[in-house]
Amino acid sequence: MAEPLLWRAPTRDDIAAWAGLLAVVETVDRTGEYLGAEDLVDDFEAPGAAPASDAVLVLDRDDIVAFGWAQTRGGGERVLLWGAVHPDHRRQGIGTALLGWLERRAAALAAQRGGPVEVEVRAPDSNVGLATLASRRDLVVSRWWYQMQRRLDTPPAPARPPPDGVTVAHFSHALDEAVRVAHNDAFADHWGSDPRSAQDWAQWFTGGRHFRADLSFVALGDGPRGRPDGGRPDGGSPAGAEVVGYLLSYVFEPDAEHNGYTEGWVGQVGVRPPWRDRGLGRCLLTHALRAYQVAGLERAGLDVDTANVTGALGLYRSVGFAPIRTSVSYTRLVAP
Repeated sequence: MAEPLLWRAPTRDDIAAWAGLLAVVETVDRTGEYLGAEDLVDDFEAPGAAPASDAVLVLDRDDIVAFGWAQTRGGGERVLLWGAVHPDHRRQGIGTALLGWLERRAAALAAQRGGPVEVEVRAPDSNVGLATLASRRDLVVSRWWYQMQRRLDTPPAPARPPPDGVTVAHFSHALDEAVRVAHNDAFADHWGSDPRSAQDWAQWFTGGRHFRADLSFVALGDGPRGRPDGGRPDGGSPAGAEVVGYLLSYVFEPDAEHNGYTEGWVGQVGVRPPWRDRGLGRCLLTHALRAYQVAGLERAGLDVDTANVTGALGLYRSVGFAPIRTSVSYTRLVAP
């Protein structure tokens, strides 16, 4: 008779074995993302992370065969239900039990904040079982995402000049806070986006080991007080200028090792609302693609919400990106 599975909270001592599980899962699900031990350490150290209460490991004797983590987003009103089951242990009810555990944890988080939370499960198209499970748990499709890619063995179009009153420069950490403020403004009307605190920004955006300042760009408005509408410039920007757009780039070495090619990752592209529809997004992208090519990178990649309110999907297609993978966000409200 088989021994019952053990469910317990993770500790840092589990990180190496946990990373091993993620590596095996990736051989089947093929998301193109290779999360290693250092990435799990980042999750443990993230602002507000509470793995001792919000995460669980499922063990068969000493082997981790599944995990789940209810990760809060923003002010706590959104919770990402992240998890996976070892391919050899699927279709045994573990995934169903794991999602139930995560939903109960989300309900407890809702009780802590005194109101409902929106839970999200993001399922890659390669994991049909997860999509089926999410649907059975009354989660509904809210968003479709494309992972897009462009080869860099042909020259990108010449870098488009910035619109009048704007200059484009390489990212500087002296502008870091101004870029964070610009990001929160640019993404305020985007689905699922939360304002990023300075601590969050440093952890996940410009302070991580994968961030490449030399491949990132900022657009500075140098018109009256840095805005077409005469508004105040951000603190941290040069006098009379404001960060009106930006593009942040990353290079993930573990992905390159496993995928067999180097890739510049367009992590975030944002243009503040008053500066949209002037070609600034395309200008930033062409600058980045040229920088990737000069740096010797072989491909460029990004994720995009196919229903992005700014028409980003069409922009990315216009500079040569094409979808290579699809994923779906399933959501529903969970009450305390």
